[in-house]
Amino acid sequence: MNKIISVIGDGGHARSVIALLLDCGYTVDGFYSNSILAEESILGIRGLSLDKLNNSASVVIAIGDNKERTKVFLLLKDQIVKSNIIHDSVYLHSSVNIDKGSMIFANSFIGVLCNIGENCIINTGCIIEHECTIGNNCHISIGAVVAGRVKIGNNCFLGAGSVVRDKVEICDNVIVGAGAVVVKNITVPGTYIGNPAIFFN
Repeated sequence: MNKIISVIGDGGHARSVIALLLDCGYTVDGFYSNSILAEESILGIRGLSLDKLNNSASVVIAIGDNKERTKVFLLLKDQIVKSNIIHDSVYLHSSVNIDKGSMIFANSFIGVLCNIGENCIINTGCIIEHECTIGNNCHISIGAVVAGRVKIGNNCFLGAGSVVRDKVEICDNVIVGAGAVVVKNITVPGTYIGNPAIFFN
């Protein structure tokens, strides 16, 4: 496994990703973006213009926004690190299946028989209980709780501290606001907020 990683992105999420990679024993050669400022660095890692990225580099995408991350993922798919990046403190049952290019941050719990798609972020302190399915290009934000047998479609975002009740199904392209509680199926794409979560726009 190549332990030297190039990070794509320079926002707040890039700081968390670089910290995760360093915690996991990787060497980060730099973080790359089209908006890098001169002499910018994160945790001692230098920022570089995206045009300086080596076309054979192993990359991790550090962009929190699902749409933007998915664009870059498709553009650099052949260079994405083959193994998932998973912090040592994560509880990950041996039956869990995780597709390419996903990251799981510290103190998260992924229960028995879960399936997580490609290019997903399971952020710090999340709980994903038994037999859940999470589609591609999803971001499960800090402290979110997903109860058992939940199905989440592609390109979804669950905000910090949100909760999804057991056996609920969420269609593609849904944003669940921070602290929202989803108690019934969501069949229409859009943004949902509140407790119980209701359609916002």
